[in-house]
Amino acid sequence: MNTHKKKMPVKKQGKPSGKIDTIEKLATLVAQGFADIHDRFDDVYAQLSAIRSRLDTIEARLDALETRLYSVELESRSMRTEMKALHVRLESIEEKVGMQSGYAKEIDYLLERVTRIEKHLHLS
Repeated sequence: MNTHKKKMPVKKQGKPSGKIDTIEKLATLVAQGFADIHDRFDDVYAQLSAIRSRLDTIEARLDALETRLYSVELESRSMRTEMKALHVRLESIEEKVGMQSGYAKEIDYLLERVTRIEKHLHLS
């Protein structure tokens, strides 16, 4: 066993040394530093709160836009369906008009023949 112990110097109880004064200054600086950090965190929390509020507003606006976009999409689908139906109807009408124009040509041809016959018979 080791019976030798180091002796710690005993401080004399006289006037306070400069180290104690420095430690008190250091403690004051540390306390002030923590207070400053606390204030800065309060500022950061306030800014985060403002950012969250803006994000909530933006999110609400985006939700409204998504709803409007969905509505426009539904209307667009409806319009496309109507356009397809109109296209089919137009094709049907074109076919019918095309057939009638064929008849119109035959009628015009027949009228020309009637006119020539009338001229030949001196009826006109």
